[in-house]
Amino acid sequence: MAGDGRALGFDSVSVGEKTKVFRLCDGTLIGVSSSSLGIPKAVRDWVEKGMDVSDIPVPRNDDNFEFEALIVRKNGEAVLLDRNWLPSDPVKGEYYAIGSGKQYALAALVLGKSAKESVEVAAKLDVWTGGTVTAITH
Repeated sequence: MAGDGRALGFDSVSVGEKTKVFRLCDGTLIGVSSSSLGIPKAVRDWVEKGMDVSDIPVPRNDDNFEFEALIVRKNGEAVLLDRNWLPSDPVKGEYYAIGSGKQYALAALVLGKSAKESVEVAAKLDVWTGGTVTAITH
């Protein structure tokens, strides 16, 4: 799994860098894309605590807290999550990408690029993708 580091906030202005991909204590990998500064950490912490839908950190479906998340368990099970805070059933696919540059990243993955290289391709083509690329594995 890989993610860019561009931090957006204050009406989509780049304000530096933030971490968007995490390895949890149980080995689960999570990637979060959001234009809200605190959302990646809030989603990570919520997933780490067990994804209790009665204990979400921000209001459900609030346009001020939009995000997309990809959660990959150590056994390879993948789950998608967005601002409705209801995890998908496990999804099965060869490639996954989230965020504003996902179309570019998916194309690069299909062409044989690694996750890190795919994010680097997306950063060249999508104005909202950029900064340091972080790659993690199980």
